[in-house]
Parts: sequence; C-alpha cells; structure tokens
Amino acid sequence: MSCDTDGLPFPEFASVLPAADRGNLSRLSPSEVRSWTVARADEYCKFALALLAIHNTAVSIHRPPNELLSHIFAHSWHGRKSLRLTHVCRRWRQALLATPEFWADAVGGEEFCMDGKSCTPLEYLHSILQRSARLPIQPSFAHFTPALSRTLEPHLWRISTLAVRTRTPYEVAEIHGMLRKGMPVLAKLIVRHELQEGHYVREDRHAPPEMGPLPSHALPCLSHAELPSLLFFHISVPSLRRVRLGRGRYHDHDNSVISMPVAGVLAALARCPGLVRLELSSAITSFPIQPREADRAVALPALEFFQIEDSSSGVSALMPHIVFPPSTRVHIGGTDMDNLRPALMYVVTADIDHVAITVGHGPTLMQCRSGTEERLRVKSHPTSAGIQGLADALRSKASITELEWIRTQEYAGETLYLPLILCTLQNITSLTVSGFDADGVLDVLKTSDDSPPVCPHLGRLILGFLSSYTLSWYFLDAEGLPQEAVPEATTSVSSRCARIQPMLEARASRIGSRLTYLELYEFSKPQRGFTSLRLVTIEKTSPFWTSVEPSLQALRSLVDGPVMFGGFKTEINPPDP
Repeated sequence: MSCDTDGLPFPEFASVLPAADRGNLSRLSPSEVRSWTVARADEYCKFALALLAIHNTAVSIHRPPNELLSHIFAHSWHGRKSLRLTHVCRRWRQALLATPEFWADAVGGEEFCMDGKSCTPLEYLHSILQRSARLPIQPSFAHFTPALSRTLEPHLWRISTLAVRTRTPYEVAEIHGMLRKGMPVLAKLIVRHELQEGHYVREDRHAPPEMGPLPSHALPCLSHAELPSLLFFHISVPSLRRVRLGRGRYHDHDNSVISMPVAGVLAALARCPGLVRLELSSAITSFPIQPREADRAVALPALEFFQIEDSSSGVSALMPHIVFPPSTRVHIGGTDMDNLRPALMYVVTADIDHVAITVGHGPTLMQCRSGTEERLRVKSHPTSAGIQGLADALRSKASITELEWIRTQEYAGETLYLPLILCTLQNITSLTVSGFDADGVLDVLKTSDDSPPVCPHLGRLILGFLSSYTLSWYFLDAEGLPQEAVPEATTSVSSRCARIQPMLEARASRIGSRLTYLELYEFSKPQRGFTSLRLVTIEKTSPFWTSVEPSLQALRSLVDGPVMFGGFKTEINPPDP
C-alpha cells in the first residue's frame, strides 16, 4: 500500500494520519500547523478515552446494575483508604457518590481530630456529611470547637450517637450549647473529659463556663450517657436508662467539670427515675451534704446495677440517699473500708444468704449473693475499723447461712478478721476457709466453755490448707499427670486431720453440734503471674490413701456424713501470649 505524505516535511508522522488531515496540513503555514495539531490532538485524546471507556464497559465487572453496585458500596467503608474506590472508573465514582450508606459509615467510621497538627479539615467533614444524605449518623470527635458546632448544626436532627473527648471546660460548654438546640434522635451521648498536662488553666477550676438546663424537648430519645458530672446535672432527662459518670486522664485537675457535690448528683438522679444501670467513678466532691438535705432520698425503682468507685467518704455520703430495689447488684470499689459502714448498713438489705471474702495481693474482695445471683461486691483495702463496720452491717442479716473466706496473703493484724466475722454470723450452716486462716479457724470453732458458741448451726465445713514452700509437688510426672505422692504430702494430710479432730470433739461435747459434711484439701500459694490452680487427685489404689485412710476414718466417727480429702491444687502457668 502506497503511503502518500502530500509533500509534508514530516513524512514519518504524516504517513499515519488520515488523508483528510494530511490535506489540511498541506495547506497550512508552519505557525498554523502548531495550533491546528494541538486542537486536533485534544479531539483525538477525547476520542481515545471514549473508546477505552466503551472497552471497559464491556468487561463483566461493569455490567451489574447501579442498584447492585450501590448495595455493595453500602458495606465497603474500611477507613479512608476506601475512598480509592472513587478512582476506579467514572461509573463507580458516580455510583459511590450516590450511595449515602457509604458516607454515613464514613462519618461514623473514625474519630475526627478537630485540633492540632492532625486536625481534620472541616471541608472534608462537611462533604461526607452532605453525601450521607438523610441517614442517621454516629460521629466521634477529639476536641470540640465552635466551628465544628456550626458544621454539625444542619445535621443535629439525625445524629443518633455522639462521642467527644474534651480537654477544657469550654469544650464541654460548647457541647452543652449544641444540645440546647435539640437533637431529636440522639440516643447515646459520650463525653470524656481528658485534661492533658500543659493545657490546664488554673482559673477554670473555680469558674467553669455557665450552663443551664436544657429545654424539656431537647433530647427526647437519650437513653445512654457517659458524662462528666457537671454536664449530667444540666442534661439529665427522664428517658435515660444507662448512665456512667466519671473522670478521664489526669483527673486530679479541673474538678469543677468532672465531679459535683452529692446534692447536685442526687438532684440530677431524681430526674431519671427509669435508670437501669448507674456507674460513678470519682464523680463526687468531698463537700458534705447540707443539713436541710440530709433526709433527701432518691428512689430508682428500675435500677438493676449500681457501681461506685470513690473515696469512702464519697461513697458513704451518696449511698444512704438512694433507694435501691432489693434485686439491685451493687459494686463498691476504689476505697478503704474505714468509712463504709453507713453505706454497708444501708445497702445490705437484700435477701443475702451467701458471703464470700477474698484477701490476696490486691484489694480485698467481698461478694454477697442471694442464691446464685450476686447482690453486693465490695473491693477495698481492709482495716480493723473497716472489718468492724462490715461485721456491724452483717450482724442483723439472719438470712446469711454460707460464708467463704480465702486469704492467700499474710498481713499484720488480719488474723483477727475472720473470728470477728464468724462471731457476727451466728446462723452460718456452711463455711469454707482457705489459705492462712484454715489452721486458725479450728481454734475459733472449737468453742471454749467461757464464751458463746461460734456458728452453733454449722453443718458443712470445707478447709483448704495452704502448704509451705518446703512441700514440693513432685507427685506430678514430666507431663503433669498425677503419680505417687511424696512422703511430705502424706505427712501433711495426716497432720491436718490430727488438728481437726479435737475441734470436732469439742463441738460435740460442749454444744452438741456435729458436722454433716467435711472436706479438706491442700494447695500451694498462688504467685503473681499464675492464673489458676489445677486440682490433682491421686489414684485410690495408691499407697498414699493407705497411709491417710486411718486419719480420715477417725474424723468420720465424729461427722454425720461424708468426710473427704479433695486432693492437691497446684499452680498453672499462664498461657503464652
């Protein structure tokens, strides 16, 4: 095929042009060639892009209808990297921009920082808010500014969940001002005040921004709130069901925002009679309640769970003024027991029949149950005065028939704690004692002639003896399976039985009381880093049982029921991370 270049001075390029273009070029001057070729090249680029678009449209992945694409995109938000979907092709971009579910997930899919070097541009936030159309949204922010409030204002009617981390009282006041405008579908509000070092303004401690009560119709659907106490005082509404009041980091500063006097907390709670769950963490100031309000009581008839972690004075100042249903589960923590007596006297009103107290490396844990349901949990640091207060609180609880006492850490003065509790709970029928007090409780239960009987109705006794470090658990083989017990184990169990026998004889002769069930076991002292104890039993055919059986048989003659040795409990290493 001939290649006519029409005498053009660039035959190697002209040969690929259509004849019409070569004819046009042959009639142009050099300067005109430049402008003509630029315009013609632009036309050919558009033509090539159109051909490529037609080619891409014929690919199977581009054949689904827009409705299906939109349905897929509605579940495609996985962080801002998902925005790359808009660059795949024109059709995908158009479908994605028209999928409000994608953009609603973008609004709720990250925490937007509104201050500092990593500040989110308001233009980006405004764009995704607009594209989310009329769908409910759940935004989350670090810091709250007036500019952010103005950006959110057109969308307040569709915010269902709002979470904000603040660092100044003025941010809290800005949130309050936005809430006053009304948020008709807001169901969950989380405001965590986390004042950071270097941002504290001293005058804020004494002069927080003024805030007033919200209009009655401002938050009609709010059911869950996690707030600083001061903000809760101004927005407490009858629709609330779950409330958590507490401090964030560096909470020793800025108490004017985080905590409130007892009277203020009670006034706010009185406006929320339908509360189901209430949690307070360092939410109360140390100011005493005024005499004119000393008799004030707030009834919360629907309350299922109440938790407070505060100073003992704060706990004792608040709890006597709340009327709890008998079925409420109460957790008290983060304090010492010295001044808890008023709270314990008031709260131990449920039908409690089981008390469990654990003294270990950390705070002492006391659990009170009714049947299998926990009613009260106290986690605190025990003192003699605190234990005396606990004993006074439990003294009138004739319904308590079961006591568990576990002490795996030795502290000075604690040897008197268990006798004090046992002398208080005279209706005990079941007693479990493990750890350092298993030996000592035998002397308490022995009951001397010149003192009132201790636990005269006791029928079930379980004793877990804490073995010394010299007793090694070498009866486990290399795979951790039980084999023959070492002589030290046999001697230890026999000596335990010899210690128990005089107690049983004394109770039978002095108060005519005999047990109906007796169990003893040995365990090694749990150390930090160990998560649990493993029960190791020895085969009944083992010589170990032949050696200890006479000792157990001597106890059976003094018990109207089973006498059991429960085995050995040894530490289990925590699983590898």
